Amino acid sequence: MAAAANAQLRSDIVANDNETQQAVLVAPTTECQMAGVDQASKPSKAEGDALKAYYKRPAGAFYTPFYTRDDQDGTWGYNSPWLHMTAYVPMTYVNASTGASQFAWSAWCTTGWSKEEVTSTDTDFTIEHPVVMADSVPTLVATEGDQSASYYLHGYNNTPAIVRSTVFTYPNWQYSTSSTANVRHAWETSKYVALRHPRYDDQTAAATYYTINSQYAADGAQKAYFFGRNTRGYDYAAIAYEKPTYPYILNHVGMKYQGLAWTEEAATSGVAQITAYVYKLPEIPAYDETNYVLAQLGDYVASGTASLSAALSPASAILSIPVFDENGVAPEINDNIMVIVTGYNAEGSPITDITMTVSKDNEDEGYGELGYVGVTTDNGIMFVGLNNFLATGIKTAPSIFIETERPWLCFNSANEQAEREFAPEGEEYTLELFSYHPSVEWTVSEVTEGEAAPRMLPGKVNVPSWLGLDFEDETGSGVGYAVNAIFNVEPLPSGVDHREATIRFAYPGAYLDYKVTQNQVTTSITTVTSTEDDTNAPTYNMMGQRVSPDTKGILIRNGKKVIVR
Repeated sequence: MAAAANAQLRSDIVANDNETQQAVLVAPTTECQMAGVDQASKPSKAEGDALKAYYKRPAGAFYTPFYTRDDQDGTWGYNSPWLHMTAYVPMTYVNASTGASQFAWSAWCTTGWSKEEVTSTDTDFTIEHPVVMADSVPTLVATEGDQSASYYLHGYNNTPAIVRSTVFTYPNWQYSTSSTANVRHAWETSKYVALRHPRYDDQTAAATYYTINSQYAADGAQKAYFFGRNTRGYDYAAIAYEKPTYPYILNHVGMKYQGLAWTEEAATSGVAQITAYVYKLPEIPAYDETNYVLAQLGDYVASGTASLSAALSPASAILSIPVFDENGVAPEINDNIMVIVTGYNAEGSPITDITMTVSKDNEDEGYGELGYVGVTTDNGIMFVGLNNFLATGIKTAPSIFIETERPWLCFNSANEQAEREFAPEGEEYTLELFSYHPSVEWTVSEVTEGEAAPRMLPGKVNVPSWLGLDFEDETGSGVGYAVNAIFNVEPLPSGVDHREATIRFAYPGAYLDYKVTQNQVTTSITTVTSTEDDTNAPTYNMMGQRVSPDTKGILIRNGKKVIVR
């Protein structure tokens, strides 16, 4: 049955350049120009096995092509989509180049209040954005022999001239907005889309909509739409988002639509309910260049409903749908998810015309099949990947977006490590942390390594009795809280040689683990006196990271373990 539906659809469908969408979008007043970047150079695009430079965006760092405002209707967009990431943590751009054996990366990042160029010749590029603001995306140069190609994430304006994309690490868009400015909402997607053009400037529009043979139009409708009003059973649109490197909070789902029209009876008072669902995906199906793929939903995560109104809703906009889990809070996402939108094609709806769009970018994001249509059949709903369903080789997704919050929780000192051995006679130690939320909002608990972050009420949960822990929030400002976590570890009991606990500091969207150990001094650890210890020798912590010679804790120097207190 699915194969028959697929064949029928392929014969019905017509692609339409999205000229209507272009009329309602306004370009930003400024573009981000990064120091030291040649804005005139154009990234290479090669076919097949030819030399090509390309990289994947980091897992969970989604494109942000559009934003909306609280104070007025309309949708605003960027010629090149931004990437939304979490601050103060390393993120990896995975090299997806072909035909090259040597690579050179570079990016301009903010350190303190100045820009610093970070470079690497590794295959992949891992970089930490150490402050909460905007940085440039990296440039990758791929080389084979005397031939080279370059790439950086980008878009085009109408000239066309290339526009480099930007990384932003604000927790959310409201955070980056001053008290005197209008609040904006940033809309994110796992599939590339930009304001005017595709990733490569080879088409005139960034998105398209699909119409179906007119016999499948609803009563009174002008057309039948694949991702809108129709009578063919295409009732659901969906997009997959891969498991993020770091968790985030999902606050809203956005449905970008156009061409909204109502029946004559509902022209002034009609209302239609649009529902968003979020489910886990056990895995995101890989692209199949021969067959269409089906996605199997996992556990329920969250849902929400919002209304389209004949009196209040514009003909083209992004409908914002708040979503909540079973506990009535915005869900924390740390898995693959499928975001589904439905209701626009409900039986008896007063809507005659409405459609979403799909992006016109055919590059593989590297995370599998991202775009889906939900088809209502006699056997239930099938979520069918759009690759080879709309057209052979297409890699696209419908205009369903999410709005996220990405808080941080990290060490506040370069000397802090993820674990510490405390003296067997007991010891007090102050651990310096930096957080988007004050410590009174944290959940503090003992966890097993690799365990999922807890969702509990704030406070200390099952912290070992031998481990005293208090907090002092030194500062609270627009850039977060400097928190002193004061550990007071009791003496190791007689007859006990070792004990340990992994303490997790957590709140929704962020967590940090810290391992506490205590050992009786044994011959396995050699304490080196100052006369024997060459402090100029390279020094490493227990994780193999090179550190300052005066770093406190158990260190490795000259092939021996050294305790520095």
